[in-house]
Amino acid sequence: MLHRRRILFLSLLLATYCLITAASYSGQFVAPAYAQADQPIAGLTASNDGAKEAGQQVTLSAAIVAGTNVNYTWNFGDGQSAGPIAAKDVKHIYTSPGRYTATVIARNSVSQVLATTNVVINVPPITNLQVVSDSPSVLGVPTNFSASIGTGINVKFKWNFGDGQEAEGQNVSHRYSKMGK
Repeated sequence: MLHRRRILFLSLLLATYCLITAASYSGQFVAPAYAQADQPIAGLTASNDGAKEAGQQVTLSAAIVAGTNVNYTWNFGDGQSAGPIAAKDVKHIYTSPGRYTATVIARNSVSQVLATTNVVINVPPITNLQVVSDSPSVLGVPTNFSASIGTGINVKFKWNFGDGQEAEGQNVSHRYSKMGK
């Protein structure tokens, strides 16, 4: 008569375990079975490499105190995500200024842990402002102005023509009614 035995083995330690069982009416039979248990995840923290400007790459990092065979899933707080991946560090580019809460979930076969980090994305500075016009121009004939920048986002151009008149836009025209310098 064959006897079947169930073995329930629970351990919180990472190790490779060898389970041996034998039973039969005709003699002893030994068949080792190996099982590996993951260590539960503990002490998950998330961080980033500081305030950046929109369009610059941000490095986000996860760290754990304990845990094995861990995969990380990131939600960057801007509608984008990455993972699951084994790497603890990810790189992401935020396209708009603001404050974002990035979330990382660390998972293995025995546990799941969540941590967050606040990411600050600043407005990039306006650089290399250049203004071009087709002046000198004839009195009463429109003078055309054009502005360009090297970097900057959501930039609005406001013109003051020195005669009390103003205009908005990257490319504008203005008709002077008096001579000036």
